[in-house]
Order: sequence, then C-alpha cells, then structure tokens
Amino acid sequence: MKKALLMVGLVMVAGVGYANTTWDGSTDGDWFTSDNWSAGVPDSADWVYVENAGADTVIISNGAAEAKAMSHYGGQEIRVASTGSLTVEGATPGTDDSLYIGLGGGLAKLTVAGGTVLVTDYVRVGYKNTAGLVEMSSGSLTARLVQVPSPTAQANQIHSTTGTVSLAGGTLLCGYSGDGLDALPHYRFAIYNEIITDDTFAGSLDLCGGTLKLYGDWETSGSTQYNNLQSYITGGYITAYGQKQQGGGSRFTITYDSGTGYTTVLPKGLYTSWTGASDDDWFDPANWNYGPPNRLDWVYLKNDGASPVVIADGDAKCYSISVYGGQELQVDSGSLTLFDGSFAYGFYLGVDPGSTKLTVNGGTVTVKEYLRVGYGSTSGSVQINGGSLTAKRVHIPFNGNYQTQYCTGTVAVANGTLVCGFDGDGLSASDRFAINNTAYKDGSLDIVEGALLLYGDWTSGALWTTLDGYISNGYMTYAGQAVSSFTIDYNVTNPGYTTIRRPLHGTVLLLR
Repeated sequence: MKKALLMVGLVMVAGVGYANTTWDGSTDGDWFTSDNWSAGVPDSADWVYVENAGADTVIISNGAAEAKAMSHYGGQEIRVASTGSLTVEGATPGTDDSLYIGLGGGLAKLTVAGGTVLVTDYVRVGYKNTAGLVEMSSGSLTARLVQVPSPTAQANQIHSTTGTVSLAGGTLLCGYSGDGLDALPHYRFAIYNEIITDDTFAGSLDLCGGTLKLYGDWETSGSTQYNNLQSYITGGYITAYGQKQQGGGSRFTITYDSGTGYTTVLPKGLYTSWTGASDDDWFDPANWNYGPPNRLDWVYLKNDGASPVVIADGDAKCYSISVYGGQELQVDSGSLTLFDGSFAYGFYLGVDPGSTKLTVNGGTVTVKEYLRVGYGSTSGSVQINGGSLTAKRVHIPFNGNYQTQYCTGTVAVANGTLVCGFDGDGLSASDRFAINNTAYKDGSLDIVEGALLLYGDWTSGALWTTLDGYISNGYMTYAGQAVSSFTIDYNVTNPGYTTIRRPLHGTVLLLR
C-alpha cells in the first residue's frame, strides 16, 4: 500500500499521459530482462521508476536503454557499462522530463563505467531528502542541465539533501548546441550549497582524472556563469583529487573553445612548498602554501618550519618531491605515492647544499620514476627501518647532471624492503639500480635484517658482474662491514626479482 501511494504521488508530479514501468529486479540485475519490470523493459515513452528492489545494481550493458523520464530511488545503483547506453529524452525540455537521482531516502548512485548517457533535460544529483552520487570512470554523460543537488524546498517538508559527482575518468558535458539556454547559460550547471526554507543542500564535484565540459563561455570574466564557476572553485565545492583550492594558487585550467562551444575544466598541479608553520604533519593544511599536495603537485620540502616532515596514518600523494638541504621526510605509517612517470622528475634527495634524509619506519613508499639519493652538491640518505620503498629506478647518488659537484648517497636497509624496478617499467635492468662512486660521487648501501629486491636476473652475466663489483669494492655492506657476498637468489623468494639479504651465519651463498 505504501508503494502504491508513493507511485501515485510521483505520477501526479510527472503529469498525465506517461506510461509507467517499475523495477522489481525479480530475475537478475539486467535492465533488458523483461521480468525485472512491472510493465516490461522501458521504452522512450515510459516514466521509469528504479526502486530499491531485487538486485542491488541495475546493469545497462550490451544494449541501448531508453526512458522518457526516470526516478532513481535511494538504496539502488544503476551502472552503465562500456557496451551500454542510456537515453532519457522527454518530448519537451523543461517539462520535468528528467533523471532524478534519487527519491525515497538513502543514497541513489549512478555509475558510468563506459558507454554514453544522454539526458535532454535535468540531471538532478540528489533530490528530496535522498543523497545522489554520480561516479564516472570512463564514457560520457551529457545533460541539458545538471544540478548538484536539486533544491526543492517546500514549507513543512524535509527536502535537505546532498549531491556528489566524482569524475575519475570520462567526460561530464553540461548543455549542448540547441539546448535553448543560450540566454541563461549558467543554468546548464549548478552546485548548491545553501539553506532554503530550513532545508540544507550540499553539493560537490571532484575532478580526479575525468573532464568537465560546460557549454558556453565560462572562462571570460564578467558573466554570471564565470562568477558561478569561480565561486564553486573558491568555495571548495569543485576539488582536484579531493583537494580544495587554497592560498590563491589555481588548481584548475579553464579554457573556452569557440570552435566546439565548450569550456573545459581540468585539474592542474601546483608548485607546493612546505612551510611547517603549524607542526610536522604532512596532512595539516597550515603547513603548506597551497594546502596539502595532491597527485598533480610538485612538492618542495624546504628547510623551513618543523623537521622532519611526518606522514602517519594517511595516504599522501604528489607528482614529485624535492627535499632541500637540512630537511628530512619521515614515513611512519600509511603511504606516500609519487605519480610522476617521466625521467625529469621523481624523488630528489636533495636540492641546495647540505644533507637530506628519507626515513621509512613503516607503511609504503612508491616512486613511479627516479629515486635520486644525493643530487648535485646535496648529499642524500635513506633509512629503512620497516615497511617498503619501491622505485622504478634508484641511483645512489645520481651521477647524471652536475657530475663535477661532490655529494654522497647512502641507503641503509635495517629492516623492511627496498625494491628497484617492476614488471612493465620499460627499463634495461642495469638502469634500475646503481651505486655510483667516482671522483665526485660517493655511494653506499648497507643491509642488516632487511632485503634489497632488484627486478630481473642479477645472478649471471653483466648484471652479476655489476652487482659483484658493488660487493667486492665495499659499496654494499652488511651491518656496516664489508663482506665477500650476500644471500642472493633469483625468482625464488620473490618471483621476477633478484633478492639480496644478509649472509646466513657468516657464510656466502649464491642461489641460482
């Protein structure tokens, strides 16, 4: 009876003349299975009700789904796969022929994992006391208007809601040529964060790999749409990889293309500097000039404020790191990931004269390019007491640029693991790991209870000659003492890797 009453109320909102079909998911999660619907698979004439019934996820795959309008209820997910499409196309835009995400309380979720979604009127992400969530990893979603969430305040009714859009991939397009909104372009996209008639509406959009396209010119200052977009950014309602814009540095590129008619909004990296003004916590916004870094940022750990800089109980991300002389980075737990994949950047220990240090007490550190332990005239050291440090290539110290400037590089693996190289890194094996000792460079690595893992077979041929040279020349030591060899195996302890550990009870062992 409750379901029937709710349906009547919604039909009244939709208007007379719509056919209706309601999801019950009685057979499976397939949109195109007729028995999953009260009146068969929807077509372009139907107002569709996707209720919280049957399968938890309604899957649109291997076909073109249609509806005149759709009400998407809380507790249910609709997933559009790469081989599917969804078109919500009412006869007359502006007559409530929309996609409502959601109704009925709880959380309604639309996942676009490929394929295309087209809505010729509103997409309302969050509606009438029901939170709405759109997650995109690929594909496209195009709508005449997008509201995050949709404000529907009425006296004596509770309509407070939240709306969230996560663009990890794909493209969200708001508005299009011929949509009839050229006189009111700011209607095409709106994020609401306000209180209306005692109802609270809170919306957000995170650009974390995908693209936001807004029809019309949203780049040129002076227009309503420009002012709105800037307020969404400065208010922290549009974020880049979860990071709000802080300190005046723009985290977004906004570009209008008169040829396509769209303004493209993308996240961008900042040159983010440590100030240490508050404490030693990496995650404290007060310690950075532009707030905590995100995965696009070039990070400069200067010798300012607190030292060491501490990462604990969180996932730190950035594009690259340059540690300046006199500064130390300490990872106690959680993780640190450097996403740079180019030769030019990576992890520099360090910049400017002096000494720099990375200490890993636990957690994981992942460097997707170079780890340079000592650079130019700045000495660098790495102390691994636990956890793991993985890098595409590790040079101790770096001997590329500034070859005639003296510096040292030292690595100590007291416990935990140092991993150099990985499957698919595109490198010749010899470039993954190097201990450089020249007239100007002095490198060393000490292993105690930890392990060194080198991708590829370093137990024979030229790679063994290089590794044996490091050992016999005393560049690799055990507990600070020169030894003739270590316990070494390839593809035994760690598949695909040469594993190097302390000697067993003082013996020399090479397992091949």
